Amino acid sequence: MRNETNGNQVWQWTEEKQQLEVMLAWQLLEIFNNSPALIGPLRIMASQALEELKQLKRTSPVASAAITQAWQSQIGIVDLCRRYPAGFNSIQPNQLDAQDCSDLIRLYGEFIEKAGGLRATGEPGERGDYEFQNTLKMSRRVDYGGGHGQIWNTQQEAIGRQRAKVPAGTQQTTDVHGFLISQKGGSARFEMLPRSTVNRIDRVFGLVPSADISGTTTDSIYFTERFKANTAAAMDPIFHLLPVATIVAGAHHSLLEVALSLSLNGIIDYRIGFYSTLFPRGGTQGAGDILGALRTAENHVKNRHMLIYYARGHNPGVPGVPAGCFLFEGRDHLAFRDFARATARERLFRGVAFCPNEDEIRAVCLRQRLRLP
Repeated sequence: MRNETNGNQVWQWTEEKQQLEVMLAWQLLEIFNNSPALIGPLRIMASQALEELKQLKRTSPVASAAITQAWQSQIGIVDLCRRYPAGFNSIQPNQLDAQDCSDLIRLYGEFIEKAGGLRATGEPGERGDYEFQNTLKMSRRVDYGGGHGQIWNTQQEAIGRQRAKVPAGTQQTTDVHGFLISQKGGSARFEMLPRSTVNRIDRVFGLVPSADISGTTTDSIYFTERFKANTAAAMDPIFHLLPVATIVAGAHHSLLEVALSLSLNGIIDYRIGFYSTLFPRGGTQGAGDILGALRTAENHVKNRHMLIYYARGHNPGVPGVPAGCFLFEGRDHLAFRDFARATARERLFRGVAFCPNEDEIRAVCLRQRLRLP
């Protein structure tokens, strides 16, 4: 372990770690696309969801209008909607890839929220199985403090604001962050506020600050649980790993934002930077390829375990550039792994300053009994 005080070096390491996490998502996406044991069940579930939506759309003009509005509202950020701007009637499920299936999951969650319980006259009706989705989203509430009360992390009005254009010549993002914004996914629509707990974690661990904890991942959990009984293979918990590939590769959320949602819902117990902990217990389909990709990324030279600090006053000397970091190497990895438990950091970092200085990081680590040089 050492204290690296060259902020520009830490900036480069941060860039490399962010590149690694995006490339890992693309590798996982390729595995889901190329494995018949994975893409086959996904297409079956997608087909069943499409049929349900078609039936729902026929129930009333109000439900039909709600579904049409939901679809059109996503044309700017969801590739599936861009390709089928008139709606989903012409979609052929056997031609969908894993990203398409994930887009459909995202839309299915949006549809159910807007139209799942509507009666013909427009008033709320019985949701039946749809209540499960609401239960998932209501099960995890976070107190951000400052008078904001108990709010679910995915409420954009609470944790983000419309992303403004960055003035020419101003460095406010890493190259990876800028690339993800340019892809016009969810990361391009909102930027996190300093009070966001996830944003604070990102700044200290050197991760991409994207669009906060992923509500679409809970939609994916609901989707899989709802349709898995109709295809035996889909009962494999490996399918819960789909959003780690598609939502990150689709530039909607960062890896941490998806992994934290899975961890809070008990699917995995993610340790930041230890990518093998993304693998769901009991997963079998495509397990060899997926575990291989996770372990390769975990052992990659670009996967440095850092706690980054900034200049005093929470104002980096150069915009966006850290002042230094504590780098955990070799035998220190085990202690860092214990500290890097995502759900525990989500609680701890509610009280950590945005862009904390060296003394503040030392104080946090002292409270957690994490030794520093």
